[in-house]
Amino acid sequence: MARAKGRSSKSPLASTPFVKWRNIVAFENVENICFSKEKSLVVNPMGLLPNLDDLPPPDRELSFAYPFIRRDPNVHFLAGRGCPYTCAFCFNKKLNDLQNGLGPAVRFRSVDDVIDEIESSKNKWGIKVVYFQDDTFVLRPSWLFPFLEKYRKPLIYRCFARFAPISSPRKWQRIEGARVAIASASASNRASRR
Repeated sequence: MARAKGRSSKSPLASTPFVKWRNIVAFENVENICFSKEKSLVVNPMGLLPNLDDLPPPDRELSFAYPFIRRDPNVHFLAGRGCPYTCAFCFNKKLNDLQNGLGPAVRFRSVDDVIDEIESSKNKWGIKVVYFQDDTFVLRPSWLFPFLEKYRKPLIYRCFARFAPISSPRKWQRIEGARVAIASASASNRASRR
């Protein structure tokens, strides 16, 4: 079983597609996983992959083999990992606690790596909608605005955002063609009703 994101800097799994993990025998040396050995649970230490560009792109052949997934106009992408917020209703606080001291909680792939994955998927699969699954895609304007500058042939794309980072509306007008989901949520029923 993978803990947290399942791949770290020292893991041979960092560059191995998930479906091929079963071929790796020496699980004792792999960070971020738990496994059963001789009726005991072995919990390996945690680690982070500092450079997300080291990850291979997802094998979309696996998911697109299913017609209902192939028909979905939304194709999912991740530009980064992590969330700095500690919302009571979300798992990210626990994930950050689990990974505390291992490196930055929020990490992004390079703009070029993300654009290459989108372009490759568009050319191979004819995708229509890019759906960024990042917890807060707009978190770092220092990453987002260079992405918007380079990504000049925009498909429709969707992303999640937290309202707080969107402090200067004029800058955000550059998010052309985006559908941004901003949700108001709270673990408190009283706060949710406001």
